[in-house]
Amino acid sequence: MFDLMIRGGRVIDGSGGPWYYGDVGLQGDRIAAIGRLEPAQASLTIDASGLVVCPGFIDMHTHSDIMILAKPRHEAKVMQGVTSDLLGLDGLSYAPLSPDNLRMMRRYLAGLNGNPNISWNWNTVAEFLANFDRKVAINVAYLVPHNALRLETMGFVDRTATSQEMAGMQGLMAQGMREGAVGFSTGLDYFPCRYSDEAELAKICEVVAEYDGLSVWHVRKNDLGLIESIKEVLRIAERTGVKAHFSHYSVSYPTRQGTSTEMLALIDEA
Repeated sequence: MFDLMIRGGRVIDGSGGPWYYGDVGLQGDRIAAIGRLEPAQASLTIDASGLVVCPGFIDMHTHSDIMILAKPRHEAKVMQGVTSDLLGLDGLSYAPLSPDNLRMMRRYLAGLNGNPNISWNWNTVAEFLANFDRKVAINVAYLVPHNALRLETMGFVDRTATSQEMAGMQGLMAQGMREGAVGFSTGLDYFPCRYSDEAELAKICEVVAEYDGLSVWHVRKNDLGLIESIKEVLRIAERTGVKAHFSHYSVSYPTRQGTSTEMLALIDEA
């Protein structure tokens, strides 16, 4: 006897194999069985005839950091089958930030992320993530954003970081990982991230690698060009051992057409 039975759907189980007709039986919040489960019964049965039953999707590039707190049912994503959002992309998010910097970033990112009337009651990564825990409809994972590291250590200034400032960013990065972040993101076309140099990025990624975290990159495609910006990330990944993920595959612009083969070759070689 199952608590819940999803009956007769087209099952795509995530194994890479072809779909098949089947049932999914649940006990509590766990999947207990998958297959042709008749004549097993359940306290509640959902008829999935004509529907797809599959694991929830993970959205690896979102900007729902704030609006999910304003609308915690997150229906726009749930209705598409998304059950997990990665937050903090493009080096632009809201923790760790002091009260003054949080107020500034709230205004700065309002055009991208909205400016809802919620309780902006956090400063640390741990405090920010506490707003999501068991309070929103989906799972979230958080990347410590480069903008916060820079603002907290050196403000919104157009220069490279000193060794002392880099050390400050490393400390904040380590604290964020201990408090539940899964990695680091940067947006090197955006302010203040674009003021950084390769040395600063490598210092931050040394810490990310120590915690086996992920680095996610919006590269300097407008300053260095696509190929050179890819090479910069690959050098940092090789030097620090950090895992690297590219947010965008930006080869459709007229000035970048024809770069796809070279770009993929660089990544394959790495």
